[in-house]
Amino acid sequence: MRSTERLLICAALSLLGVQPPPALAQAAGAGFSTVRRVSLEEGLRRLETSNLEVRLARHGLASARALTTRAGARTNPGFSAVHEELGGDGGDYTETILSFAQTLEIGGQRGLRVNAARGTAGAAEARVDAERLRLAFEWRRAYARAAQAEEDLGVLAATTEEFRRVERAGTVRFAEGDVSRFDRSRLRIERARYETLLTQAELRVLEAGRELAMLVAPDSLGQGLLVLPDGGLGEMARPAVPATLEAALLGASRRPEVVAADAQVEAARAALGLQRRERVPDLTLSGGYKHQSDGRTGAVLGLAIPLPLWNRNQGEIAAASAELDAALERRALTLARAENEILGAWETWSAYEARRELLAGGLLPDSEGLLASARVAYEEGEMSLLELLDAADAYRSAREALHRLLADSLIALYELERATGRLVAPAQNLSSAPSAGGAR
Repeated sequence: MRSTERLLICAALSLLGVQPPPALAQAAGAGFSTVRRVSLEEGLRRLETSNLEVRLARHGLASARALTTRAGARTNPGFSAVHEELGGDGGDYTETILSFAQTLEIGGQRGLRVNAARGTAGAAEARVDAERLRLAFEWRRAYARAAQAEEDLGVLAATTEEFRRVERAGTVRFAEGDVSRFDRSRLRIERARYETLLTQAELRVLEAGRELAMLVAPDSLGQGLLVLPDGGLGEMARPAVPATLEAALLGASRRPEVVAADAQVEAARAALGLQRRERVPDLTLSGGYKHQSDGRTGAVLGLAIPLPLWNRNQGEIAAASAELDAALERRALTLARAENEILGAWETWSAYEARRELLAGGLLPDSEGLLASARVAYEEGEMSLLELLDAADAYRSAREALHRLLADSLIALYELERATGRLVAPAQNLSSAPSAGGAR
């Protein structure tokens, strides 16, 4: 016996103990109590209410809106009561003064403070939209990968089942003397290899299901929930694409990150105006009632104003001016990055789209019945073992390449949609945050 045959036989004997991998449902049942099929659109709706990162972003928005309310609040009035007792040769003397005081911002600081807070809240709202857009893309990408994993699993399941049939037939033919020991051992090795590939494909589906569950149902992970796509790659809707690259680049300015940068510029501009107005001192007016022990009474009026002799707020004005310059630079940088992402997403999508129809239209029909035909030909002695193995690998590779291309093309399209700032969540006012006092 040749050394190559001995090696193959030894390898086959070591793998004979490999059992067929458990079905996906059995593997899921071992660690998960529920396997739920969720459509693409249903998952997008669940993101808005269930995802922890969206919830955190909304609470941040509620906090920013609460600060806007605080910025518009007026200064509370003050009350004072003073009682004086004086003694001397002429007898005791007392004096009581009751007064109220109110500080007035005569430089218009309150309006500028509100404008700055509104800019900050606007930036927080844009960041919520950016988080929603990012998560919507992650959901669609994970959904496409999960659908790809399931379809790859189907291909491997079909291929493995064919090898089970061939291996069983080979055992019979070996007993009848029609198959050599080498071919029989080689079949066993190939079947064991496909059983391992099938197990790995099942684990990829389970991993994809956990990722989907983490996105849309994080509160149920401890209950053993597994989320899987409700449909294959070919059933997933393809969003509309801008007609030209120039039209796509117009979307850069509506990206939530750019909108947030715009809001930060307005907030910084209002903050600079506020610091300039702070050079105008606040005016405090007071008035009240005075009573003396000799029976005299009367009104008390007062006025207080700081004198800006040494501190004219120069440092705060310079800092606010620098912050405005930085905000303008951040806005320009954010816009440039958005345009660069659009260019990259457009090139990636164009490259995949150019291949998608070619591969889907030419490769899939040719590979559809390849494996079954090869098995029949081998069982009838019209095909050698090596030809059968080549046919199996060709079938699996062709189908997996098609699934990978379909998934990559969809993901590139979703990335282009994200890069152009088009929110893909269901159309509703989802950026609204809970009220400051009623956040739950």
